[in-house]
Amino acid sequence: MYSLASDVAELFPRPDPAIFPTLTGRQAPHHFSAWPGDDTHGFKAINLAGRLSVQPVMPWQHGNLRCLLRRNPDGTWTHPDAVLLCPRQNGKSEIVLMRCLYGLCVLGESILYTVQRWDTGKDLHKRLVSMIMSSASLRRRLAAKPTLSQGRGTIMLTNGAVMVTSTRSADMGRGLTKIDLLVYDEAYNLDTAASAAVDWAQMAASDPQTIYTSTAVNAEMHAKGYVLTDMRALGLARTEGMYFAEYMAPPEMPWRALTTWEYANPSFGVIATPAKMQKPLRKATTKAGIVSFGAEALGRGVWPVRIEHRPALIPADVWTANSNPSPTLVGPTALAVDMTPDRSMISIGAAQWTIEGRIHVELGYHGPYTLAAMPYIVAVVNRMDPAVLVIDRASPAASLEADLLNAGIEATLTDSLEMAQATGDFYDKTMGALLDHTGDPVLAEAVEGAVKRDLAGGGWAWDRKGAANVISPVVAVTEAQWGLVNFGTRTAPVQSIVHKPAAVPRGQTRGESANLAVIGF
Repeated sequence: MYSLASDVAELFPRPDPAIFPTLTGRQAPHHFSAWPGDDTHGFKAINLAGRLSVQPVMPWQHGNLRCLLRRNPDGTWTHPDAVLLCPRQNGKSEIVLMRCLYGLCVLGESILYTVQRWDTGKDLHKRLVSMIMSSASLRRRLAAKPTLSQGRGTIMLTNGAVMVTSTRSADMGRGLTKIDLLVYDEAYNLDTAASAAVDWAQMAASDPQTIYTSTAVNAEMHAKGYVLTDMRALGLARTEGMYFAEYMAPPEMPWRALTTWEYANPSFGVIATPAKMQKPLRKATTKAGIVSFGAEALGRGVWPVRIEHRPALIPADVWTANSNPSPTLVGPTALAVDMTPDRSMISIGAAQWTIEGRIHVELGYHGPYTLAAMPYIVAVVNRMDPAVLVIDRASPAASLEADLLNAGIEATLTDSLEMAQATGDFYDKTMGALLDHTGDPVLAEAVEGAVKRDLAGGGWAWDRKGAANVISPVVAVTEAQWGLVNFGTRTAPVQSIVHKPAAVPRGQTRGESANLAVIGF
C-alpha cells in the first residue's frame, strides 16, 4: 500500500555527515504531493549526473529528481505536470539540469527550457554543454556544435534529441514540431500568452511533461504571477497525476531565526549560509523589504488573487441604494478626465454638491478616444466653467495636459498621495451614503469591477490593470469628487443630511436607468 508519509521519509533522508558535513537544511518540502510509480529512470539520471559532475547530489535534489522521472506501469509519466518551489540560491536549477541531461542523452527528448532572464538561460546552457563535453562518449553524440546567441541556445544529438534554451516570447518554440519536455524556470512571472505560444507543440508529443520551477511569487513585484499561483493551488489540492514540492517556512516561524532559515532552505550550510542570509536581511528595513526577504529567502509568497475571486470593493446593493436620479444641486462643479490603459476609451466625470450637503457624481461622457475628444473637452470646460479639471498623473490621459494648456485650460494633475486620498474619500463617502449618482449603468459596471491596489507609501488606489471591467468611469468621478472637495466651496453642511438618497424606482433595473446629465453636460 502506497503511503505518502513513507514516501517522504524514503525520498528525503537525513544527509550523510561523511558526504555533507555542513548540510543542515531540512531536506523534505513543507508541502508535498506525489503519486506512486517506478523510480528506475530517476536512479539512472542520478548516476549519470554523478559521473559528470564534481558536486555530489544532495538528498533533496535526489528525491525531487526521482519524482520528476517517475513512471507508471504502462511507461507513461506518473507526473506529467510538476511544480518545484524553493527559495533562491539552493540549487533547484541543478535538479532540472539533471532532468534535461537524462532526457537528451537517454530518452532522446525534444526539450524547450524557458527562462525569464537570459543570464539564467545562458548559464544553464553553458553548464549542460560543459557536462556533455566532459565525456568522450557523450561528446561523440553531438550532431552539431552547440549554438548560443542572444536569447537562444541549441543542443542537438545524433539520437534526434534537441534542447532549446530560450527567453520566453511568442516564438520561443520555433523549430520544434513537438515538445516532450517543457520547462518553465523562474515561473514567478509566467503569463498565459507565453505558455499559449508552445501549448500546441507540446500536444504533438505522445507523453509530454511540463515542469514549473521558481521562487515564490511576490504579487507586489510580479504582476504576472497568476499561472504559477494556479498551479500551486492544484498542488496544494493534491491533484492526481501532479507532482508538487514547496520549500518554505510557515509564517509562525520567526523570520530572523537560524532554525527558520534551515527549515526553508534545503541546501543551507552548503549553498545558503548565515553570512549570505545576512546580506539581504540587512536591506530588509521596510515592509516591502521584509516581504521581499520572505519570498526570496523563506519561500513565503504573496500569492495574487484573481479578479474573479476578489469581491467588489463597493457592494452593488450599496451603490444602488445611493442612486438619486433627481438631486437638487448647488455650488461649483469639478470635472475630471481619465483614459483606459490602452488609450482606446476616454471618460469625463463631474461632481457637484447637493442641497443636503452630499456630493453628486456623474459620468458625462464615456466612449472611444478620437481626435474629436480634445475639442469636446475644451467645449465642456468652457461651457461649465468648473472650479477645477483633474487628471491622474499616472493615467494615460495625463498626455492631454499640454494640449489643454495650449487651449487655455490648466489641468490639476494628482500624484499618488492625492490619488490615495481621492479613492479613500470616494469609498468612505459611498459607504456612508454621503455620495450619490444618477444610476448610470456604465458607471455602475465600472464600480462593480473596481478593485484596489496598495500603494508603496501607504493607502490605495484603483487597480487599472487588475480590474475585471473598464474602470476609467469610476476613476473619473473619483477624481472629480476629490477636485470638488479641494477646490469647490460647499454650500450646505454635511450635518444637514437627514435621509439617504432615493433608491432606484420600483420596476426599474440598473441596466434600464440612464445618465440624466443633471449636472449640465
